[in-house]
Amino acid sequence: MQYRCILLFLITLISVICPKTVAEQQKKQETPAAITILLRTAQQGNAESQAKLAQAYLEGRGVQQSDLEAAKWYRKAAEQGNADAQSNLGVMYAQGKGVTQDYIQAHLWLNLSAAGLKGEEWEKAAKARDAVASKMTAQQLAEAQRLAREWQSKRAK
Repeated sequence: MQYRCILLFLITLISVICPKTVAEQQKKQETPAAITILLRTAQQGNAESQAKLAQAYLEGRGVQQSDLEAAKWYRKAAEQGNADAQSNLGVMYAQGKGVTQDYIQAHLWLNLSAAGLKGEEWEKAAKARDAVASKMTAQQLAEAQRLAREWQSKRAK
């Protein structure tokens, strides 16, 4: 009993002294089996799995961190209409993270995302879209809006 108390105390002490290390270890605890299943369903075209796999690559959770892979999988999910993936892909374009920085593409994906979200998530996407718009020329903004309308009309068919 005394050893358990000491052990518990030491674990608590380590988590207080090194909270970031403990949090990082917990974050990276995606099992290989879970990643394998996620990869298989993502490759089969499941948009939710594609978005989750993209997030795993973005965070280096269970896989080697890769902005390029994250952008690739977010794009696959975004093209299927996954609003979260559209939002994340838009942010990646705005920041030039894993893709070449492109405000037109950033606005396009953030605009499409905002159209598919509600509540607090909509507010975040709309705020990010508007922040990108403030960095664009009128011509760039018109192009991004044209692309969004074109994307939506193709999707409606």
